[in-house]
Amino acid sequence: MQGNILLVDDEIVNRKLLSIILKDEEFLFLHAENGLQALEIVARDPVDLIILDLMMPQMDGFQFMEEYRRNYEEPRIPIIVSSALDDRESIKRAIDLGAAEYFFKPLQDEVKRFQLPLKVRNLVHMKQLQLEAMEKQKMQAVMALAGTANHEINQPLMVILGNLQLLRMRTAQDDPLQERLRLLEHNTRRIAAIVKKIGNINKLTTKPYLETDQIIDLQQATSEPLS
Repeated sequence: MQGNILLVDDEIVNRKLLSIILKDEEFLFLHAENGLQALEIVARDPVDLIILDLMMPQMDGFQFMEEYRRNYEEPRIPIIVSSALDDRESIKRAIDLGAAEYFFKPLQDEVKRFQLPLKVRNLVHMKQLQLEAMEKQKMQAVMALAGTANHEINQPLMVILGNLQLLRMRTAQDDPLQERLRLLEHNTRRIAAIVKKIGNINKLTTKPYLETDQIIDLQQATSEPLS
């Protein structure tokens, strides 16, 4: 199984230990020394799972989870806490903030060999299934909208096109209006072609638009070339 795991711990030896424990799972590991770095990584890179220490400088694990919950909606990245804090209050607080599992440091042999790898595999798989389900829902919504646009826009376009053709037939060939009517007809046909292409969307492929927005890339989202 492949996936991106963010290891958040101010002690590099702990992060190395986790990467060794999970080395057979073909995961890509991202590293953060505190909650602030972790937030930057989550905002920038795809992450399937977070393994989080609680006691860290600048921003501890509790603060990270609070900030993460405040800024991200469901489905959130699953979090496994790995901490030396073993009091009931700390465990309850971590679970209340969204931790899916809580392991005590130092990790026991059974945890390292069986429990942690199994929990990580299951949570990464669950996260990936959630993303696939979301993409499927988005695709269904886009296809429904595309079908509506194709039907609702195409009908008035055909009326416009028919009337333009009628006007051209009734306008003398040497009349300057002919060129304007020809241009209008050309662009009406182009709009009709774009609407048809929207109706043939079969995958959700986007591209940047302006500075912060994303739009559907019609060239890649359908199998037909955009004329």
